[in-house]
Amino acid sequence: MSDQPSKKASLLVVDDNPENLDLLERRLRKHGYQAEKAVDGESALSRIAAGGIDLVLLDIGLPGIGGVEVLARIRKRQSAARLPVIMVTARSDNRDVLECLGKGANDFVSKPVDMPVLLARIQTHLSIRKTEELLRVSEERYALAARGSNDGLWDWDVGADLLRFSPRWRGMLGFEEEEIVGSMKDWMERIHPEEAASWESALQRHLRAESPLLVDEHRIRHEGGHYLWVQARGLAVRDVSGAALRMAGSLRDITTGKATDPLTGLPNRLLFLDRLSRALVHTKRRPNRRMAVLFLDLDRFKVINDSLGHLAGDELLKEVAARIESVVRATDTVTRIGGASTVARLGGDEFIVLLEDLELPENALQVAKRIQEELASRISLNGQKVFVSASMGIVASVRGYSRPEEILRDADTAMYQAKSAGRAMSVVFSPQMRKRAVDRLELETELRQAVELQQLRLVYQPIIDLKMDRVVGLEALTRWRHPIRGNIRPSEFIPVAEDAGIILPIGQWATDMAFGQARHWRGSQSGAAWISINVSGRQFAQPGLVADLQRALDRTGVDPRSLILEITESVVLEDVRLTRRILNQVKALGIRIAIDDFGTGVSSLGQLRRYPVDLLKIDRSFVSGKSLKGSDIAIISTILELGRRLGIEVIAEGVETSEQEALLTSLDCRYVQGYHYSPPLEASDVESFVEGFKRARNQKDPPGRSGRLSA
Repeated sequence: MSDQPSKKASLLVVDDNPENLDLLERRLRKHGYQAEKAVDGESALSRIAAGGIDLVLLDIGLPGIGGVEVLARIRKRQSAARLPVIMVTARSDNRDVLECLGKGANDFVSKPVDMPVLLARIQTHLSIRKTEELLRVSEERYALAARGSNDGLWDWDVGADLLRFSPRWRGMLGFEEEEIVGSMKDWMERIHPEEAASWESALQRHLRAESPLLVDEHRIRHEGGHYLWVQARGLAVRDVSGAALRMAGSLRDITTGKATDPLTGLPNRLLFLDRLSRALVHTKRRPNRRMAVLFLDLDRFKVINDSLGHLAGDELLKEVAARIESVVRATDTVTRIGGASTVARLGGDEFIVLLEDLELPENALQVAKRIQEELASRISLNGQKVFVSASMGIVASVRGYSRPEEILRDADTAMYQAKSAGRAMSVVFSPQMRKRAVDRLELETELRQAVELQQLRLVYQPIIDLKMDRVVGLEALTRWRHPIRGNIRPSEFIPVAEDAGIILPIGQWATDMAFGQARHWRGSQSGAAWISINVSGRQFAQPGLVADLQRALDRTGVDPRSLILEITESVVLEDVRLTRRILNQVKALGIRIAIDDFGTGVSSLGQLRRYPVDLLKIDRSFVSGKSLKGSDIAIISTILELGRRLGIEVIAEGVETSEQEALLTSLDCRYVQGYHYSPPLEASDVESFVEGFKRARNQKDPPGRSGRLSA
């Protein structure tokens, strides 16, 4: 190590011997130091008081004020770290040395002075002084930053497990004490149970030097009982072996960003569940306290979002949020809500409202009604006037609940019931709904297993040409024979498959099976002229539908003209532009289009000409029954006349009696299907049924009357 200082330091040499002073001054200057002289204690203290001295060489045997007394006076004003003092003594009495060290001397040298030793000790103490000065400045900056920062600061002695916190940290968590000293265990006990394992894992990884920096986000309990979202950061100081000795870091409150919906500014699911949890605790402590939860899902939001664009959809969500908030704020006088009320956005087009301190459970219904009325007013989006409504599920009593997630679950269940009942409906949850929801979940699980175990099968219901008196088509229908429950009706499992997304693999499987069967029957020159295949709304909206149909055609080699794709009228009404584009692509493959359940919609008659439709199927609700009403007959006649004018064939579904057949014949309805002719058949029974139908009718096909659908 070089004995040259890194920069010129100012040294004060104090000695009553002029020769000693001159000698030390010359040698110190020679080695790059600035050296000043003082011949007695008074002048030395005066020079030190003026400032600018970095180290003092102090002779112990001064006249007047002795060196020990000078040292004592120096230490009253400046610490050993701020101004190092090296005592110079000609005495050999250790008691003098010990007295000087006891009064704050940093070191000592003996006369005659060994210059290399003196220079080494000077450099050592100047280096220590510099380090201490840098540390002091750093600590001052740290303290200043801590006072000006919103972050809480912490310092952990790992070995002693001693944890100290800054005032900001304490204030953030609601403490009033001047200082909190605890352990890491105390911190961990405040962390939310769901994030405790994550924090422990992050902490241990950093202690083992497996991560360069400790970073973790978790919820921590405030003294008020609620939780804050915080980001904890820390860095370990290690010994030469790499073991962590100390760790220091910061704690930042990120609740606003973590628990707030960025679009609407409302609380999000995390914050809402926290508030609901606290409200549930308060309700248990005060049995007379009533609260309710309203779960809202906007009706047909996807249509508005897709037709006007996502930016308009975002504006709609913000407007809905503002309207719901305005209703909740204004309901104090109507429903006497004395406590806090919370409106939150759960995501997508779902909102939820917590009402506290209700006088009566019926007050929640009043708020729900007010919200529905507020949403009913038209909304302007980029000059376009739109109307929106919401399906609403209500939990009006929270007795019996132990966790907020349970309340949310049941409110969601009630909302689903409201959605099924129609638009702009509100439904109050009942225990029976939960049982139905559990049953539905069990059915979904078993349906998934049925798909994996190939328990589903296709059956085929004949379609009859009354004019030709023969079977001209077959509708492929999916059936499920449960190993324990037996046959489960499609009306039970198809909606479950739709909601759970299972309808997509089911639809693909049904398409492949029907295409293969169509090729078989065309090859055998028996069976029927064409097969119609049902496509669900969810399957129809999938981007890969047309590509899947093309692959099935290529794989089976079936003639696309022998296939008809059936979609329900509700799908046609959902998105006009999307529906038209997909139907045109299907037609380009050579597959024909049928609209099922026709007549149940509200606007399809005016829109029908927009679609490349080949066939309409009159919904069975207009045909089946012991006797047809005059209104049913009028609707059937209208649909038949519409088909004739547009050049579209019509099939009447649900024919169950000879009287219904006679009426349809009188109305000039050519194509029919229903249990009057045959229930859905297994594929192995179709050919024998077709042959038997021919023999039973005992008629030959008149020439030239095959019809457009008899390909």
